[in-house]
Amino acid sequence: MANVVGAGERDKLTGLLLEYFRQVRQKGGYPFDAGKLADYLKEGIEGRFWSGLFDDVICRHGITRKQLYEIICLNGSAFFDAMSRIVSNGPENLNQFLRGK
Repeated sequence: MANVVGAGERDKLTGLLLEYFRQVRQKGGYPFDAGKLADYLKEGIEGRFWSGLFDDVICRHGITRKQLYEIICLNGSAFFDAMSRIVSNGPENLNQFLRGK
């Protein structure tokens, strides 16, 4: 079911989109990955807000999506504690959170 967007939310979204347009049209170029931004925008439009949640952790710590999926499945409610330890200590302790390690 669709939700009615209030005037305040509409103004906030419009402002963010205008800023997006401004940045991607800069003479010096967009300073970030425009393809990744497009993917996030598309996912947001489709109501999928979670998929990019851990991309920063994946990129910074060399974790594959498959490894992340295993960490989620195997650690259950302790998942966030496991991710916190991976982020704090680096990927060298990754194996203790993966299947068969």
